[in-house]
Amino acid sequence: MTSKTGFFNPTIARSAFKRTMPLWAVHAVIWIFAMPVLLGNLSSYYGENPERLGYYILMTMFIGGTLMAFGFCCALSEILCNYLYSSKSIGFYHSLPVKRSCIFSTHLIVQLGVLLVPAALIGAFSAIMLTPTMGGDAWYYIGKWLLCYVFFCVFFTGFSLLCCHLTGHVAFGTVFYLILNFAAVILEGLIRTLSSFFIYGMTFRSDFVLDALSPIIHNYMRFNVNMGQGSYYAFSGNTYYVILAAAGCVMTALAFMLYQSRKSESSGEVVSSAPLRPVFKYCMTAGFGVIVGFVFYALSYQLYNDGHSLLWLGICMTAASAIGYFGSEMLLKKSLKVLKYWRGFLLPVALIVFFMVSISFDLFGMESYVPSPDKADSVYLSVYGANIKVPSDSPIYDKITALHSVIVENKKANLSYYDESSRAWHDCDMLYAYFTYNLKNGNELRRQYDLPVSLEPYDIMGYDKAMSEIFTDPEALDIMYAGIFSEEASLSMAYVYPWNYDECLTIDSPHYKELLTALRTDLLSGSISTYGHTTETEDTYYLEIAVPDPYDDLDSASLPSARDVIYYQFPITPQAEKTYAIITNSANYVPVEG
Repeated sequence: MTSKTGFFNPTIARSAFKRTMPLWAVHAVIWIFAMPVLLGNLSSYYGENPERLGYYILMTMFIGGTLMAFGFCCALSEILCNYLYSSKSIGFYHSLPVKRSCIFSTHLIVQLGVLLVPAALIGAFSAIMLTPTMGGDAWYYIGKWLLCYVFFCVFFTGFSLLCCHLTGHVAFGTVFYLILNFAAVILEGLIRTLSSFFIYGMTFRSDFVLDALSPIIHNYMRFNVNMGQGSYYAFSGNTYYVILAAAGCVMTALAFMLYQSRKSESSGEVVSSAPLRPVFKYCMTAGFGVIVGFVFYALSYQLYNDGHSLLWLGICMTAASAIGYFGSEMLLKKSLKVLKYWRGFLLPVALIVFFMVSISFDLFGMESYVPSPDKADSVYLSVYGANIKVPSDSPIYDKITALHSVIVENKKANLSYYDESSRAWHDCDMLYAYFTYNLKNGNELRRQYDLPVSLEPYDIMGYDKAMSEIFTDPEALDIMYAGIFSEEASLSMAYVYPWNYDECLTIDSPHYKELLTALRTDLLSGSISTYGHTTETEDTYYLEIAVPDPYDDLDSASLPSARDVIYYQFPITPQAEKTYAIITNSANYVPVEG
């Protein structure tokens, strides 16, 4: 090694190749079993359906390739950067007549080479093996498979190298890598869960907004292998994978810049770069404040009889943030005497106070936000079994948002019926209402409310009238019960149960259309409840209509099996005069044999 120039050093490469041999050997064996061995077995089953083999090739990369790149890139980076964590090793490497840039690029080439070269060879062998079955499509699918793996490896290599060069301690590179890969989703999920305790209507079940910053989770949540152009399968996340590769290149460049400015004596430090140490400290503080604070609160809030306490949550988050802040100071200062740095803790405390105030006074309008038609594509409303989804340009959309607005305006009145200490509703029952908006920006907005409703009389807050205007709308009925009232609906069977369910009666088919006409008339008049509660009496009957599932290809001439049908049930009282007259007429039932 006499040259200080160039970007590749064979001696360093041979050493890196030998040190990583167990890893890349295991990596190659896994791909051998996942590709030629598995596909060879599948080809005997799908020889007449080569497109299905293409689907399995891409699914192998979508499911397994993501995890392979995630795990092996981290392990290889840790081994190749291990010399940075020992003053003796880093002194040896930096005393060689080789520039740092050459050491970095050589290790980078080795890492990508031991992953991608075996994958390319295994892929080529698989394509040759499948060519008699799939023809040229085998090379097409293997090419997409390999290109996607290149994107994954470039991203996770850059990510892992950056984490390794951020620290001078052997344990923290992997810790940073694991935390940062999932931090966005974990923090968002916990913040959303905590917020749902105090923000009226908010639910933690909404789609994640920051999941793109957690590639593993984002990949499995958002993408899949679908039929693309023509009869070829394709990855649905192609654009995102290209962005990942570009981000990997940027992070590789950042890792190189950190290495170039790195001081040899930083080995053993938690954070190798002095300017980044405050970032580490406050990230630790934020992480502990949310995650450990959530644990503290979840374990202790049930001790209070008055339910959720925003003040107690703030205390738990402050205590957890203090652990993170002063704990990170101990790691950075390598000393237990860190209380004198208390002034820096005032910033996290101020942010916690702001978080509490913003929730208490809804500073960001999260409680009162109801998407206007120009902000949403559609809305889905579910109220006690009555479900409807309409586009934003439908007149029903305005009725649903009007109901949503009334619920929000009546927040205090709604909650006044609920006793936190006894966990019960006073002089009323509870009705669940769920709103799901598909926004034009691609996100979802979900809200759920527990609404107080009385049994006698039914309406307390005016919700009954607002919901009746929605669910008795002719367009709404056609949407909700398309399987019953649409022209394409297939007639099936109608069953009637008395209030105590002690028998089952079947409406005779000649009277079935007459029954549907009467049912629609009573639904439009509001005399049949499609939601909420019905007071059971001996005069109450339950009408159940079974129709074929529109998503199944069924023979409408025969009654489908239970797994192929959708059941609609309606409570029928004497108020539903037309329907009640039909179901109480014994002549309308199929005679019982024997």
